[in-house]
Amino acid sequence: MTQKPINISVIRFFLFLGLLGALLLPQNPLLAGEKNTRVKPRPVRWQPPTDVGQSGRRTGNPPRTVLGGSRNGCGASGDLPLTALIPKSYEGRVGVESPVIYVYFPYDQGTTYPVSFTLKTWQNGAEAVLMDRQWQVPAQAGLLPIPLPEDLELEQGLVYRWHFTVDCGGPHNTAIDYVEGSLSLDPEALSPVLLAQLTTMTPMEKVELYFQQGWWYDAIHSLLTLEEDNTFTLTELWAQLLAHEGLSSLSPIPDISSSDQ
Repeated sequence: MTQKPINISVIRFFLFLGLLGALLLPQNPLLAGEKNTRVKPRPVRWQPPTDVGQSGRRTGNPPRTVLGGSRNGCGASGDLPLTALIPKSYEGRVGVESPVIYVYFPYDQGTTYPVSFTLKTWQNGAEAVLMDRQWQVPAQAGLLPIPLPEDLELEQGLVYRWHFTVDCGGPHNTAIDYVEGSLSLDPEALSPVLLAQLTTMTPMEKVELYFQQGWWYDAIHSLLTLEEDNTFTLTELWAQLLAHEGLSSLSPIPDISSSDQ
């Protein structure tokens, strides 16, 4: 019996199809014997504290551009009022960072505005004024950082009340706008293990920790000052935090004005 010759062209054609398929199909790292080093990002969610006190007066007078807005002489060209970056229903917690208060300052008419800031607490039935400062703020809309004194040592079990006032220069000293809030130190003492971990954490890992612990002032300040290549992650966390507390009108991250005036 005569054996038919093998068609070399047909063999080459099928070999070509097999090679082409191997190149086009996605490589499975497990089948290829390679280790998949891609790590999925961990979801970060804001975890507010429980059993804490009240928030405060979060927004000032409505601007003139809003129906029924203020006529007290304060000049703002935008639609946002004076706004304290504080939680909507509970006092802000402080963990390990030196507290910085942030206020959205909307007034941009004229040159400068006289402002004042006070910080008080109560202990054994007596009021203690810890900070009383007056300065001038430029007429420029943006976030205004107000750092608390570096030598201020917060005590567990105490609630600290702050008050920020803007003098808009109206007649009879009636052109006043203000916001106020409260803060407290985390009542639970930090463990030595956590303190040791903080010394080796990256800035972004610290932000994740602040979210998990419900440290409002730590999280806000870190998100606004963190220099990170992954700006998408920063913007996403910022938007999540503000949306959780009904402050989405301040997202994306606005410009920051200087408080050292």
